[in-house]
Amino acid sequence: MDFLTDNAIFSQSLLERLKAQQKQLSEKLARQIKQSALVALVDFEGIISTKKQLVAVNKAISEALTPLLDETVSNLFDEVVSTGQVFSDIEYKGFKSLLNDRVKAADADRVGSAIANTPLGLSNWNGPLGTFAFIASFKVLTLQKVQNAAIVIYSRGGSFADLGLEIAGLKDSFINNYNAVASTSLQHAYSVAVDDFFMLNSDLIDYEEFSSILDNQTSAVCRSLDGQRFKVGDGPRPPLHPHCRSRRIPILAKKYQDQTGLESPSRHKDPNYYQWLSNQSAKRQDFILGPTRGKLFRDGGIDADRFARLQLNKNFKPLTLEELKKIIPDAFENAGIN
Repeated sequence: MDFLTDNAIFSQSLLERLKAQQKQLSEKLARQIKQSALVALVDFEGIISTKKQLVAVNKAISEALTPLLDETVSNLFDEVVSTGQVFSDIEYKGFKSLLNDRVKAADADRVGSAIANTPLGLSNWNGPLGTFAFIASFKVLTLQKVQNAAIVIYSRGGSFADLGLEIAGLKDSFINNYNAVASTSLQHAYSVAVDDFFMLNSDLIDYEEFSSILDNQTSAVCRSLDGQRFKVGDGPRPPLHPHCRSRRIPILAKKYQDQTGLESPSRHKDPNYYQWLSNQSAKRQDFILGPTRGKLFRDGGIDADRFARLQLNKNFKPLTLEELKKIIPDAFENAGIN
């Protein structure tokens, strides 16, 4: 295994470890949110019978939660920026060990600015895409969930005690929402930082190759992009959806491959996602693709590479089955799909 390959694997392992640490923090955070909300309810008793009471309790809970949520957002943003700076340095040291003084290091402030100012590339996301605003969406969503809980209890003629139980029941929702924001923003920091480093050293790199995780959880867009190459800085940059685990790996310029005798950390010699999927069971194919698309994949007479290319439109959005049928009607006929 060459140094750049080892570097790529180390980076991905470290990134997943950082995400796991945030997942542990989310459980403590959910307890703190519940406790802060319950403390705010101490001054209320009886039935929530008027809109005035509803407004008052929502205000009290919001005031109790805001300092905790503001601190959480600030800490996560700092962690995200710091993470990107660490990964930029890892890339620099990996390349420098191979190519010495040809490699340029990205200034930490430059990396931090890039992370802060580069929007996330999430598909079908209706919330903010700016890095800080995306992280702060956890605060907005948390307050909204608690306020909605109060509205529901009020509409049922319930009590303030009922509201406390309702908020306690939101624990898993708080955990899941925080994990989604933390995991996705860390992936974004990693992608922006290494892409900035690649662009700074574009004379050393010919392409970036999109690399997806080969398992049942891989999204339609990521599995279709797996193995595709793009000019440095061009094309879709992960994360493309919440919890995205895909990355782009550098393809070292041919002359430097020849000089060093090493290959880039590319998966191009390994199966791409759909080549891998073609060797899985029909049951697994249907689980991942859905039964209709799975049958089309097996029986439509289209090889794995072409099938992968046909899954996305020019804007890297997944094509529906109806759109596919207009493009490849013969394949649908071959597969016996009406």
